Amino acid sequence: MTDTKDRKQKAEKVTGRRAIPVKLQLDILRENGILIDLTITGSGMFTKTASFDEIGFLQDSEKDARYGWIKPGAKYLIPESAVKPLKSVVIRMRQVFEAHSRKVAGFSPYNWMPYVAHPAFVEKWKELRDEFYQIKTDIIERRDEYVDIISSEYEKIALSAWKAMAAQDGGSVVIAGEKMDMEAFISYMVEKALSLVPSVEAIEEKLQADYITALVYSEYDVAKESAETDKIRNQLQAEQEKSDLENRLLLEQLRTVTLKNQDEHNERQVKIDAMREAELEHARAQIKETVSPFVEVYKNALGECVERAADLLETIKKGGIVRGKIAEKGRGLLDFYNMMLIPELTDERMVDKLSELQKLMGENGTKDEARDVTAITEKLNEIVDLQDTVADEIEDGGGKFAAVEI
Repeated sequence: MTDTKDRKQKAEKVTGRRAIPVKLQLDILRENGILIDLTITGSGMFTKTASFDEIGFLQDSEKDARYGWIKPGAKYLIPESAVKPLKSVVIRMRQVFEAHSRKVAGFSPYNWMPYVAHPAFVEKWKELRDEFYQIKTDIIERRDEYVDIISSEYEKIALSAWKAMAAQDGGSVVIAGEKMDMEAFISYMVEKALSLVPSVEAIEEKLQADYITALVYSEYDVAKESAETDKIRNQLQAEQEKSDLENRLLLEQLRTVTLKNQDEHNERQVKIDAMREAELEHARAQIKETVSPFVEVYKNALGECVERAADLLETIKKGGIVRGKIAEKGRGLLDFYNMMLIPELTDERMVDKLSELQKLMGENGTKDEARDVTAITEKLNEIVDLQDTVADEIEDGGGKFAAVEI
């Protein structure tokens, strides 16, 4: 405490001005602007890292010297001509944000935006946001067309990759331990590419652009900050009362320079109030679109569990048998589901189905032939189908979360 006081006195002596505490400086900035951050998601969902197979690399350094030294680049899941405008508008959004706000150490991860910059930012942001969502609409409307294009283009890509790999491996290609002829390889590559094209639902959900402000505080946070600010102000007031006349005059000069006159102060306050009212409306609109945290956690856990069950189902259908590793994953689904949720959020129907699946998979060490493939397949189908049932219940406002306000 003494060291801090000494440093303040030295600073005041050197600068000839009274030192204003950092917390009070931050408070003054907050009063004259907003804390803001961008939230842009999904803009990278239309590109993935290309696999070695797609660019014709053999994953064997003895046969292909490039393997181990050259890594695959990016591949497009929709035409590049559709991705470029999206990347462009996202870059411009970030540029506008950076041009109208500043990083301040005490406000991380938010930037501070002064009230004078706010109107220009909002005007430019609305233009860019409209452009962003128009691009999103165009992508959704043309998705089926893009799927046809991708199918056609990846046939050509697969053929080129096949020729490159077959030429280095005696006319054959082995993928994941399976030897493929040209037709099988092309089919495999096209199906793989199409499976990665985002669905309309995924695009709707994940491709978003907005900004958030720190105005959206809980009542506890606001009360806590107000109490802390009042404490700092009271401390500063106590110090001022003990100061000599010279310091009071310096503070008075600071007030005079800052405000100039009451008319200017009132005009500034009107603009600040208008900015905050606009941002409160923006925040209210965001809150209306916010899903209940309980529902969001519940749906995510259910979705991940169903996705794993669907993968198991596909593997079993292809192989026609439930092998040891598949059985182990099936037994583990119940533990995974319970781990993802607090007990109050678990769905008894899912727990029952996963428990039944666990029993069907048998104990560790059970022979593959002893497992009932038909019963296991039916149970996995029931688990997958449960997701649609739950989605309908939540949409209708019924089921487990009938009493949760969404």
